[in-house]
Amino acid sequence: EIISHLGSWHPTNSWRSPTHEGQGRELTALITTNPNALSGIGELINRLRPIYIRAIIQGWEAALKAGNDPVYPEVVALIVEVLNHTQESEYPIEGREFDDDPNFLHAKNAAINLVVELTKSREGRSIPVDLIRIISDTLLGYVVNGPSWTDYSDFSTDSQMDPLTLSLNWQWPNLIRGMINLLSHATEASWKEDVFLALDREVGKSDRHGAARAVFGQSIGFLATYAPEWLEENQVQLFGSSAGISESQQIA
Repeated sequence: EIISHLGSWHPTNSWRSPTHEGQGRELTALITTNPNALSGIGELINRLRPIYIRAIIQGWEAALKAGNDPVYPEVVALIVEVLNHTQESEYPIEGREFDDDPNFLHAKNAAINLVVELTKSREGRSIPVDLIRIISDTLLGYVVNGPSWTDYSDFSTDSQMDPLTLSLNWQWPNLIRGMINLLSHATEASWKEDVFLALDREVGKSDRHGAARAVFGQSIGFLATYAPEWLEENQVQLFGSSAGISESQQIA
């Protein structure tokens, strides 16, 4: 009934009318406390506007933070669908400004945030290895084929955000955060080599805004625990040496 309502509802011209954004907030609140409320309902991405897909994903993220486990295969399946979906939306924008998502950008951002939360190492919570493999493949594919690096690299440097705050608000540094989190799963997993190769590639990029450097600095304890050899190989590049230290290395 919820999906049928959201899939067919349209706002009126009244200023008192509910909005897609407002209903999305209610949907997030529902999923936060009951992450399995929509369990078993397939093809959500083909039945709902991007703003409701985003709301579901944000609800799952909040549920995980609150210790409420969703059905992981369904969560991972929607993450894959969202990150593999084009950014364009077939739905025309409805309502006033900010009442609706014009495309899948915000849903993709939410999916990446959810990946970061999913891949965090937590005592008493274990995501099946086969699902972690799917997350890894999807994440690494999106880093290579998605627009995250170009969008981040090309934006104006006039932002008032510090590098760490930037890292929470842009896809590319947050993708790196997710890749680092993946290193805590399945010590002998074959796909870890792909993660290390991806990290080698990303750390070599010219990060003029410093957000990824902030991620590496924030994650130094994590890297020392789960990737000590990689950290040792890259410590001079990341943090400088007695020979000198650059601005990006100071950020790290």
